[in-house]
Amino acid sequence: MTPSSPTDEIVASLMAKWATSFATRNADEIVALYSKDALFYGATPSLFKGDEGVHAYFSAFFPSVRSAEAKFSDITSVAIGADIISAAATIAFTLDDAPTPYVFRLTHVYRHEGDGWKIFSHHVSPKVSGSLLRS
Repeated sequence: MTPSSPTDEIVASLMAKWATSFATRNADEIVALYSKDALFYGATPSLFKGDEGVHAYFSAFFPSVRSAEAKFSDITSVAIGADIISAAATIAFTLDDAPTPYVFRLTHVYRHEGDGWKIFSHHVSPKVSGSLLRS
């Protein structure tokens, strides 16, 4: 995403920090990007709540992989107000040099808190072809 507005710049910066933190596999570093009140749906069926829940998710996930990479694409963002941004993207995860990435749809809600922008809501779901809609 080439940032074209202040909202795009905020989202691009946060997604870049997220990707870097994911690649280092450091749970504390990635958790710092989330609100203490975050709602988090990752690649498991469980909802994780708060920064403690996000920490539990990544603390369990990171030791299971030797290398991790995340690439964002198709990013769209909308300012909902002065302190809320909604974003949607595609995210491709490459784990342990797998030949094919795991591709997900991602939605984030960012909230401006006292110490800057934080991820307030995180949701991923597998990106698959096809549709349930009939023409």
